[in-house]
Amino acid sequence: MLAKFTVKEETVEDAIAASKLLKNDKRIDSARVFIVGHSLGGMLAPRIDAEGGSFAGLIIMAGTAREFWQISYDQNEAFIKAMDDNDPTKKTNEAWLAAELVKAQNIKNMSDEEAMAAVIFGVPAYYLKDMESHSTADLTVKLRKPVLIMQGEDDFQVFKDKDYTLWQDLLKENSNAAFKLYPGLNHAFVHYEGDGKGTVEEYKHPGNVEPQVIRDIADWILKN
Repeated sequence: MLAKFTVKEETVEDAIAASKLLKNDKRIDSARVFIVGHSLGGMLAPRIDAEGGSFAGLIIMAGTAREFWQISYDQNEAFIKAMDDNDPTKKTNEAWLAAELVKAQNIKNMSDEEAMAAVIFGVPAYYLKDMESHSTADLTVKLRKPVLIMQGEDDFQVFKDKDYTLWQDLLKENSNAAFKLYPGLNHAFVHYEGDGKGTVEEYKHPGNVEPQVIRDIADWILKN
């Protein structure tokens, strides 16, 4: 079962079921159910919508429309580049990254059996192959309903210059698309200044989502 496990079982089916549950509740306006997806959830929001969520609009927070393996590559590359050049494991990690990239670029050509037997960037290849067969970029281009893209400028997991700008390009024909970029906020939409800034050390320090982010989501929903 685990060999064939994908985001459909992990996230998509549950999100669609939640949408249907809300729409069948007589206390809720079935035409006014929105989805808020963060990170992987943001990446999957267009797929969840297309496969049965059928939302009034999508709020995508720190998501990406690139392939999941591309994000994994960038994150690993940044980590390795930050290593001390005198660290003997740096060269080993660089070689590993190059080998994983070759495998990742070949995902589409893998048979299901090959993908179920392989791991790429620490993730089962079958999981990645399924995601690649449901392109977020392709689904996003087709969207004409309201979409709000939100991104923190200090996010070191999803990138302003690669991911946020890609959303803008994909949604350029959608007059119902809006974009919010937040200076000083990280992947969790938290402002952090201190030791370990720009690394996973940030997440060890308690913080709250910036109130303005929550207000912007509420205001945008009310307008749409």
